[in-house]
Amino acid sequence: MAGLVTAHLLKQDRRERYAVKVFESGSTLSLDSASVSIPNAARTASERVDLPMRAFAGGFYSNLRAMYDYLSIHYQSQPFLFEFAQSRSPYFAHASNLHQLPVRPNGVKWTSYLLEFGFLTLCYVYFSLCCFFVAPHPGETLRLYFKRTWMPEHFVTYYVLPLISSVTTCPHDSLLAFPATDLTEYKQRTHRAPHYTVSEGVRAAQDRLAKGIQYELNAAIVAVEPQEKGVRLSWNNMGGPQTEFFDKVVLAVAPDIVGQVFKPLQQFIKIQCKKLLKYSGVLLLFILLLSELASPLPCEADKQRVKLRIAASVLIVVVPTLSGSRTEKGKKTVYGLQHGRLHLNAHRSEAEPSRSKSLAEACRDLLDLVLAEADFSKETATDRTRCLIDAGFGCGEQTIHLMSEKPLRPSDKLWWDDKVHQVYFDHYVGITQDKTQHQYAQQRVDEMKKDKVSVFCADASTPWLWSEDLFQTSHKAQNITQETWCLALDTAYHFSPSRWVFYHHMWRYYTASIMAFDLCLSPTATLPQKIVLRILTTLMGAPWANFDTPEVYRQKLIGLGYPADGIKVIDISEHVFAPLSEFLEEQDSSLKMIGVNPMSGSVRLLIREFAMELWRRGGYLVEYEYTSDADADEEEEIEVEDEDEDESDELDIDGHVVDNRTSTEYGFAKKA
Repeated sequence: MAGLVTAHLLKQDRRERYAVKVFESGSTLSLDSASVSIPNAARTASERVDLPMRAFAGGFYSNLRAMYDYLSIHYQSQPFLFEFAQSRSPYFAHASNLHQLPVRPNGVKWTSYLLEFGFLTLCYVYFSLCCFFVAPHPGETLRLYFKRTWMPEHFVTYYVLPLISSVTTCPHDSLLAFPATDLTEYKQRTHRAPHYTVSEGVRAAQDRLAKGIQYELNAAIVAVEPQEKGVRLSWNNMGGPQTEFFDKVVLAVAPDIVGQVFKPLQQFIKIQCKKLLKYSGVLLLFILLLSELASPLPCEADKQRVKLRIAASVLIVVVPTLSGSRTEKGKKTVYGLQHGRLHLNAHRSEAEPSRSKSLAEACRDLLDLVLAEADFSKETATDRTRCLIDAGFGCGEQTIHLMSEKPLRPSDKLWWDDKVHQVYFDHYVGITQDKTQHQYAQQRVDEMKKDKVSVFCADASTPWLWSEDLFQTSHKAQNITQETWCLALDTAYHFSPSRWVFYHHMWRYYTASIMAFDLCLSPTATLPQKIVLRILTTLMGAPWANFDTPEVYRQKLIGLGYPADGIKVIDISEHVFAPLSEFLEEQDSSLKMIGVNPMSGSVRLLIREFAMELWRRGGYLVEYEYTSDADADEEEEIEVEDEDEDESDELDIDGHVVDNRTSTEYGFAKKA
């Protein structure tokens, strides 16, 4: 319809400046192509049935009604009776806008019907209240929204999804991947609003729009190529390849088709969710919803090595230099530069040389641990080029540590050790949502004077909202390097609505290997512990949807496409919770002696300190470090060697060898 409306409006230009031509790939104009005509009993007349159903709700489609009024196309209010059936047996009937009581389907007992009716009444009231009063999080999908609002699964599976999927004409799985705002806004605007149908069917609208317009059928467009003057359009029809030049071209087709025929947008049309694009003065609106039906990008041979590390830890409590995306919009972030007081160094004893003396050293050791587990050896050089997408770089310390051969400022020396320092990445793209941290980090990056290092202020968990500059920079870095890596160091459990949107984006559009330090829910956590944890995570700004057990985490990674036989897990809980809690106590006590309260002015930091002590004693959370590696055989050989060298090594829940010495050396308490 968008193409026909555009053509009609151009044709109606009073100054007659446009000669309009429409190209249709089918044998008839597509607006009415699927509809059927059903003759009456006497076969003297027929009734046109629109397929798909072209009914529209008054509160949501106000522009469509205005267009029909402009074209003098008659439409009428039409109540509907929706019958829900499984196979051939109906199980319920729903009247639109509740214009009548639901009719009991044949074959359904009264007892079952009344129970179902009562259940649906409660569910529908609850569903309506959620749509009006529980706003979806930015980027939250329907699946996550239903989970967060505790929507009954039976109600969703047998009523909500069938009804809405008939409107969107897509499978249930794809619908669940839609933004939740699509459904909540639709419900708000159509609540108690009448439904309408075109009196003469949608064919009447098609005939009115196409009147007087030249169009060519069976024309499959193969290329739209901008020229110095005008645009060259190439298509195939029954007579073979054809070419014609036009001054302007309007692409009124699906975004994936645009990506196939219009090369300037091929790269970006696959990744931009909602973007206004201008071409030759014509404004085009492309809306692309990521769905499981889309084919993943091909995996090049040199990008088959996929690694992933996740270690469940609450180091985020006091390591804001490694902070990532926040979940609350418009509120003061818990990070910013306020956390700097936690980095103040009080006098410490040298009696424990194996323990890190400062928080900065602990941050460095954590980063080194993840790099070491990802096989980035300081002694082994490689001629392979790599780019890194860092989701949560904080104030830039880890950016400097990763991309500079030497410290830039005196404070950077805390991140340097006596070992040989090596830069492992050729291109670096950093993302943080905190504006203050971004400004501070940008100053430090400018001092590096490296055009291959870029930092952006954006929400890593909502990639469809990234700026065009971020899209171009990250994909350019990916295209000119042999390996793409993503680092989520102690940040992913803060991503809203969940980390899985970001991980999905990294896998599908970058084929990225992932290094991450993350939190997992303990498999042995009891129901009371989960309730307490859910309250604490809400206060901390960490979505509950991010807290999965290690096995669930593993299965979700496999579902994204990471190889199952290459996922490795290391539990380092004992080296983080207790030492970090002790550090907070020592730092608090030491700084109070000189009149500084490290927690003043930050309620969330106090909550995190309380949570640290609670998790230290309660076993609510566990730390795991995962590795997803396509070269599984190589990893198995390394694990066997570790097992032979130290019989005290333990097996984690997935049967992988855990080297306690490695965890102790590089965990927060190195004793870090």
